[in-house]
Amino acid sequence: MSFKIIDNFLSKTYYNQIFDLMTSNNFPWFYNPNISYDNGNQKLNYEYGFFHIFINNKGQAISPFCDFIKPLLYQIMDSTNTKKIIRTRGDMVTYKSKKIVHQAHVDFENIDLLNNKSVVFYINETDGNTILYNEKYSQDFKIKKLTINTEINPKPNRLLIFDGNILHTGCSPMKYANRILINANFI
Repeated sequence: MSFKIIDNFLSKTYYNQIFDLMTSNNFPWFYNPNISYDNGNQKLNYEYGFFHIFINNKGQAISPFCDFIKPLLYQIMDSTNTKKIIRTRGDMVTYKSKKIVHQAHVDFENIDLLNNKSVVFYINETDGNTILYNEKYSQDFKIKKLTINTEINPKPNRLLIFDGNILHTGCSPMKYANRILINANFI
């Protein structure tokens, strides 16, 4: 499987509850200077965004909202035929006045985790496509030139599933205030 899109993934009521939670003034978002890679670069750039960790890289539920999100994750596990959640986080990037394509990456460079299924669950109406490249990551991979396989438009309650070794990225919105999604990985 290269990628799969499932529209209207959740029931309308459950989706609306997740939307209300993640767009409320009380939802805790945390600043990240570079949403694609943690390269320690603190200079002003357009790669910044905000995150909320539901389940960390060790598979530990650390968010007070984790129990509320777990039914979504279990339904994704059924759809991806996976058995374990590696990580789950909310991501938000904000409006930019010019097109910003974030850095191509895989969610896990650890060779033992490259066979994961990566998913993006879109929360809000927005622009800022997700780009899947033809190239795949390996430990000896050297990025020369990437070629785009496809671009997926964000759509509320849309689930994107793809192989975790596919290089991918997202774009910041230019027509909306923000782009909010849940990114998760499963094996």
